[in-house]
Amino acid sequence: MLKNIEILKEVLEIDEKEFKNISEVSGLEDHNWDSLAMVNLITLISTNYDIDVKFDQFDEIETFGQLDEVITKIIKK
Repeated sequence: MLKNIEILKEVLEIDEKEFKNISEVSGLEDHNWDSLAMVNLITLISTNYDIDVKFDQFDEIETFGQLDEVITKIIKK
């Protein structure tokens, strides 16, 4: 189960109806995951959680589950 649903929906600009069809194994490439989304995610985390985030933390991410896991690790540090 994805833990950071609100962050994912905001950064990837996914509405509630579309998000219901997304699981941990869903690919990000079909849902606006690009360099701009990465910048928006880093900005959101930096602003809301006062945490410095590096771009390379998101290099190998391909699925919602992987992204959710990285977000959780960053926020809990």
